Amino acid sequence: MLKNDLVRLHHILDAAQEAVAFVGNCSREDLDSDRMLSSEVFVSVWCRLGRVRKWL
Repeated sequence: MLKNDLVRLHHILDAAQEAVAFVGNCSREDLDSDRMLSSEVFVSVWCRLGRVRKWL
């Protein structure tokens, strides 16, 4: 595996961990009913993965 691939995977893992930490104890119903919460999770992950995409 190339070094750049490992960096990309670390960014993806960081984004996933950040999303999990952000929702904390929220349930799926909370994500479905709270538009602000689901939007924040989406934007957080999207922005983090945007850094990965520029290397692809």
